[in-house]
Amino acid sequence: MPRGAGLMDALLRTQTLRLQTVRAMVVLVLALELAFAAVALLFVLLPMAQRSAHDLAGLMVLSAQTWAELPPQTRPAFERELQINYRLSLRPDLPPPADKGLIHGFYIGYVEQALQQRVGHPLYFERQTDAQGHV
Repeated sequence: MPRGAGLMDALLRTQTLRLQTVRAMVVLVLALELAFAAVALLFVLLPMAQRSAHDLAGLMVLSAQTWAELPPQTRPAFERELQINYRLSLRPDLPPPADKGLIHGFYIGYVEQALQQRVGHPLYFERQTDAQGHV
């Protein structure tokens, strides 16, 4: 075996070993990133979304109760304040939306569940966009 061939085999083996190591490191880093993302989602983001949905449901129920107790002449001012500060609109005469098969993200589902727990009957959301493009 020529001396140069052994050196070439060693270089090829080294590159292959290096390539295998890089592949293993990439797979390990991706697996760790996936595991960290799953842990963050399960233990941080989902509980925070649930708490936020319960807080929003509480604000919505309290706003509706306050609106019902206000004299009719002060209700429009209260409605404007809710719209300006919280982007909430009270519409007591609004019928349920025609399409009940609306697919929401998980956060809207949490809000609907929290409202149903607080009020005791199903509630529906209507998707609207204001002049600034906020949903």
